[in-house]
Amino acid sequence: MPSDAKPTPRPKIDPALRLLLDESEARASEPRESGQEEPVQATFTLCTPPGQRFLSAEDTARVVERLIDDAATKSDARPAHLKVFGNLQSFAIAAPPALLRQLIACEEIASAMANKQTEDLFIRPVDTPPAGGARKKQ
Repeated sequence: MPSDAKPTPRPKIDPALRLLLDESEARASEPRESGQEEPVQATFTLCTPPGQRFLSAEDTARVVERLIDDAATKSDARPAHLKVFGNLQSFAIAAPPALLRQLIACEEIASAMANKQTEDLFIRPVDTPPAGGARKKQ
């Protein structure tokens, strides 16, 4: 008998974040003076629970705190920085790759993206001829 339950969608992960995680983990295997992994910055968006239109700011803060605590315990790592955007149902974090990978695996995560994008997102102006058929004087 088919189930009415929908499968949990996997979070959308920014390819730039995957690349940053891979590169950071590769660098971590190299000897370093400080002995600490360099944190990776990412922004996560939470899923909206079934039957709700959105999470309140308080619920967002509670969910984020639980997710961070669980991921920190499983990865044996702590975040360097954390900022919760309660009304946006999201948070920004700087943490070791192991902690971020634990967060990505959580079913409450809808999307994750690198906090710093390498692609230039600026839309550059282009020269266009004047409207109305104006012509240059010869």
